[in-house]
Amino acid sequence: MKNLFTLVFGLFLLSGCGSIPAVPAPTGAPSATPGIVFTPTSVPTATPVSSPTPEPEYAAYPVKYFGVFNAGSDVEEMLNHKFSAQLYYHRWESAFSDLTFEGNAEKGWITMPTWEYRPALGFDDPNILHPLQAIVEGDYDYYIRPFAQAAAAFGKPVLMRFGHEMNGDWYPWSGTRNGGAVSDQYGDPLKADGPERFVDAFRYLHRVFAEEGAENVLWVWCPNVAMTGALGEAWNAYPNYYPGDEYVDWLCVDGYNWGTSQSWSQWQSFDQVYAANYAQLQAINPSKPMMIGEFASSEKGGDKAAWVTDMFARLPAYPQIRMIFWFNINKETDWRMNSSEASLKAFQQGLTDPIWAADPWPGIK
Repeated sequence: MKNLFTLVFGLFLLSGCGSIPAVPAPTGAPSATPGIVFTPTSVPTATPVSSPTPEPEYAAYPVKYFGVFNAGSDVEEMLNHKFSAQLYYHRWESAFSDLTFEGNAEKGWITMPTWEYRPALGFDDPNILHPLQAIVEGDYDYYIRPFAQAAAAFGKPVLMRFGHEMNGDWYPWSGTRNGGAVSDQYGDPLKADGPERFVDAFRYLHRVFAEEGAENVLWVWCPNVAMTGALGEAWNAYPNYYPGDEYVDWLCVDGYNWGTSQSWSQWQSFDQVYAANYAQLQAINPSKPMMIGEFASSEKGGDKAAWVTDMFARLPAYPQIRMIFWFNINKETDWRMNSSEASLKAFQQGLTDPIWAADPWPGIK
């Protein structure tokens, strides 16, 4: 989905190895029709484990930031709070936009493009069925290298979220669509080809950006929350998609409280959506900063205002989460912060806590 928050409440515009706890249906691309029927399973409320003493890079994020998708200065006025970041969706083949990045920087926002391989309808691309391997083989260098060069020329911090929700089945870059559980068609015959291709593509992009001098780009690795059903099989566990600490600056996860808005969904608390997934991210790296790349709550099936209030109360128990992005749009259900007067008031009250940053992103101005 497409909205982000950051835990230092500086406004952002707009989502461990082993067995995966059962978490409800996909929260990724709500506009897509899932190819698999998921049976939501509630997860008991859990208190996340405490993170150890942070590394210096983690200490660079002393407060929490807030971000939103599909919002701007009007939302800042509505919330009476300044954002520190904007998330937007950047279609593959579209050039790096100086206007977007410079305009956001003037407002004090870091920009986080969600870089999506989404060829336009009718676009003649022979790699459309296997884009990850095509990336690794250099087929898109004609596009990637100029993009990296433009990012380097921009010079200010950029958050790059490539291949989000890769453990789902609704995007062209998903493991399911790039080899899935098959293990003998690519690379290591002991590893599932889908996750293996994703890891190599992520590393390749990181390497190209480094070669082009884009050291200002911070890489965000962002799976969907763990799921049940066919996508809950061991080969598709999202830790299998992790490129490695040297390639990732921010850990991330997307997940929604769909309430009863869908035939397969049920109401879930913030902890039910995130506690088990947070623990898995901590198992991957217990000190890197984390963000929630996309999340929101429906009004259907429960009390959204109370959900928002509980979310603000629970977030301090997730100390590695430094940023959150809310999916602020009326789409599959009304995800907006102001879907009701009570919901809006809950946001306005929650943002009065000084842990939420209202200053420009460090180094952006």
